[in-house]
Amino acid sequence: MASVYRRENSRNWECAFYLPNQDGKARKVRKSTGTKNRREAERIAIELERKARDLAGIDQAHGQKIHAILNQAGEDALKERLTVAKARTYLAEILKLSTGEELTTYTVKRWADEWLERKRSQVSKATLQRYECSHRAFLSWLGEQRSQKPLEAVTTTHFRQFRDSLREGRAARTVNAYMKDVSSIFGAAVDEGLIPNNPVKPLKALPVTDSVTRSPFLPEEVNRLISKAPSEDWRGIILLGAHTGLRIGDCAGITWGNVDLSMGTLTIIPKKTQRKGVEVRIPLAAPLREFLESHPIADDPKTPVFPSLACLSVSGKKGLSMTFGRFMESTGVSRGEKHQSGMHARGFHNFRRTFISWLTNAGVAHEVREAMTGHLDSETHKLYTHHELTSLQRAIECLPGLDA
Repeated sequence: MASVYRRENSRNWECAFYLPNQDGKARKVRKSTGTKNRREAERIAIELERKARDLAGIDQAHGQKIHAILNQAGEDALKERLTVAKARTYLAEILKLSTGEELTTYTVKRWADEWLERKRSQVSKATLQRYECSHRAFLSWLGEQRSQKPLEAVTTTHFRQFRDSLREGRAARTVNAYMKDVSSIFGAAVDEGLIPNNPVKPLKALPVTDSVTRSPFLPEEVNRLISKAPSEDWRGIILLGAHTGLRIGDCAGITWGNVDLSMGTLTIIPKKTQRKGVEVRIPLAAPLREFLESHPIADDPKTPVFPSLACLSVSGKKGLSMTFGRFMESTGVSRGEKHQSGMHARGFHNFRRTFISWLTNAGVAHEVREAMTGHLDSETHKLYTHHELTSLQRAIECLPGLDA
């Protein structure tokens, strides 16, 4: 169908349309409509296209070609020789004859790669790493041959088999996270009209009864970890984790710009809530403040407080989480029961439970606890932004004393 457009510095609208040649290939025709009015230009464009087709005498041949393709497709279907590849080829030929456009086709791998590339500028670094892991796991399971098949060739049965393969050595919560990411890949394909339905959607999430139950650290265990820390930076993030409940990546990544020693506060937007912009401000408990005041302070606010740890990733054998787990074992602090997935019931994340438990046991109101831990949706957060620093400081003073 003819389209209209206007060139730069041109007063009149022009139109463009395709005329198929006798060999089936299409050529683009451009003509001036001779009018400044768009609505009139659209009417003229339709008439120009009709006349051009009549003059070329190709409409009959054009229709015959399309009917020939449909007849061949029907014959293949009756003889049970119509495959997905053949059907796509027939459709591509008809589309090209009709509009001159090529049919865009996606293999599973091509679409999954494109989806991941789009996400690079849309999500946080931590979320992107998770997407990359799920993307890699799915394509690896498919294998080279199946990943090169058309996007619609992957069915719900395939995803059920993929999920079953993930369950070997992984907790249900982890498997559900993988499946959620892969479902997003195919959900986006549905949104763009590449496939009619999301084949992952019929699969229900696995029950998470096999997930690891985490318990808080006891004060004596925290004391032991602090006193036996392998470095000053490690001693610092253990103190920070115990007195703020921040996750290990946030603890290792804080800069001197997050710390206000004059006010005695730490202000940070945790990575997990970065997209929502949930900022937390936590008064510095006495042991943590003493440590920071004695630690080498940098003038540049972008300088990491713990430079030897800020450059490390959270995951991996040499990452922060596993390094802390090995340190726990070396100090005799129990890591708890080991799950079949390889996860232990206790790790750095338990400092989050420790911090919240200490505040709870001291009778600190839940809204004050939420204001410091960032466990808020945007509306609830607005309700509690009026908490004055003095009330938060009183809450911090309720934490149990440590020897370190």
